[in-house]
Amino acid sequence: MKLYNKGDIIIGQFQVLDIFGGEGKSGMGVVYLVKNREQDYPIVLKTYQRSDNVSLKRFFLEAETWINIGIHPNIVKAQFATEINEQLFIGAEYVEPDNFGRNSISDYLGQGGVSNYLAIKWTAQFCYAMDFALSKGLKVHRD
Repeated sequence: MKLYNKGDIIIGQFQVLDIFGGEGKSGMGVVYLVKNREQDYPIVLKTYQRSDNVSLKRFFLEAETWINIGIHPNIVKAQFATEINEQLFIGAEYVEPDNFGRNSISDYLGQGGVSNYLAIKWTAQFCYAMDFALSKGLKVHRD
C-alpha cells in the first residue's frame, strides 16, 4: 500500500494538495485532497491505511454502498471507485470549508454560537439523509 505526500502526482492525473486522516488521526482511511487535471475543481480520493483482508473487505463494501446511495442534498457524493497501483480509491466531491475553516456540522457545533433553530434544522437534514442512505442499503458508518 502506497501513501502519498503533498505535491505527489498520482497516476499522472491527480496532484495531492492536502492530506486528511491517516495513521493515528482516523479510523481506517486516509483522504487526499487532489486536483484532477481534467477538472476545474478539487475532489477527494479516499483509501485505506491498512491492507489486511478485513480492512480491504470493509473498505470495498463502503465504496460500493456509498456509490450506490446515489444523490441526496445532505450526503457527500461518491463519484467513482477505482484501483490505482493495486490499491482501491473512492473519488468523492470535496466540501470546501467556509472562511473560518468549517465544513462539517461538528466544526460548526464545536465553535458554538449556533442558534437552536439552525441546530434543529441540521438535525432534521441529517435524519433525512440517514433515512435515505439506510433505504439504499447503508448499514452503520462512523463518518
